[in-house]
Amino acid sequence: MHHYFVSHASADNPQIKPFLAAALEHGLKLWFDRPYDLPLPETAFAGYIEEGERWTTEILTALAGACGILYFPSAASKVSDECRLEIALGATFALYCPFKIVPIFLGAGSSQYLDARVTTVQGRRFPIETGAAGEFVLASGLEPQLTSFFGMLERHARDFQASERLPPILDRLMTARRQFDGAPGRQPQQVPPAARDLFGALADRYRTAPDWQTRRDLDGQITGSRRDYRLQDLPNPADLDEAAGMAAAMSIASTNADDDPDSLASVLTGLFHHPAARVRFRAADALQKRVQARRLPRERRPDVLGVLAAANALEKNPEVARAIRLAVDSIASTG
Repeated sequence: MHHYFVSHASADNPQIKPFLAAALEHGLKLWFDRPYDLPLPETAFAGYIEEGERWTTEILTALAGACGILYFPSAASKVSDECRLEIALGATFALYCPFKIVPIFLGAGSSQYLDARVTTVQGRRFPIETGAAGEFVLASGLEPQLTSFFGMLERHARDFQASERLPPILDRLMTARRQFDGAPGRQPQQVPPAARDLFGALADRYRTAPDWQTRRDLDGQITGSRRDYRLQDLPNPADLDEAAGMAAAMSIASTNADDDPDSLASVLTGLFHHPAARVRFRAADALQKRVQARRLPRERRPDVLGVLAAANALEKNPEVARAIRLAVDSIASTG
């Protein structure tokens, strides 16, 4: 079962501790950065940042294996760079898979401190009060609500399957198919009907494939159908626009900080979905060079890190994944 990432400000540890203790008692798997600061036993958590590890890399890894974020908004979290980064990463990751960001309101008025990225996300309120010894405790009478809420989170964690990288092969397939059928001097009937039907069936199956292994097998069948039916005029979907992709990736390194920074995240998103691994590698490498040259505005870093988080989680090529992590480290270490 996947874990939930806990996004919070350290100043709120006393307030969130009773909720986390109740969640752990129910059996939820939680990733918490420093459980020894609560304090709660480290062994009770699915993961945490061990001494000597880089927090950005650990957060990236934790989010990659999470099914969602339990987010505790507060005045302290509103001004926390770490919290803003975590929500930015989670919001971007949610674009690629059924990833939940669940705001949990403990203190009065905490909803006013929601990150702007999740103001339209439904949260849940669980009031806290002061116990006999002066510590924070969950308000009495919440047990039925907590049981129902934790049950919902548990079902989501159990059913969650992170979406794999979905390169735009399907659109490219269908575009190439239309171009082939409508090419000058070539009539659709000249293409064997069985080839067109098989090509369309493979494209439909690719769209609904449940995992990346299935898509990989379908890529092989698509290539085989081209060979078997002598459709050599039809571009191989794995190689379409590779030259353009490489050019776009390399241009990232030379783009100035003031050259339309808002488009950088969307450009990177497209490049990291390119079917060619060398394009994805070049995009990560060029981004690292841009960061090292200090041409990535500070205000754009959370969005770019969000794209990198999603790309890292979904990347299957180890060399590309390593290049992505190096880009993350470059951003984290740049003042």
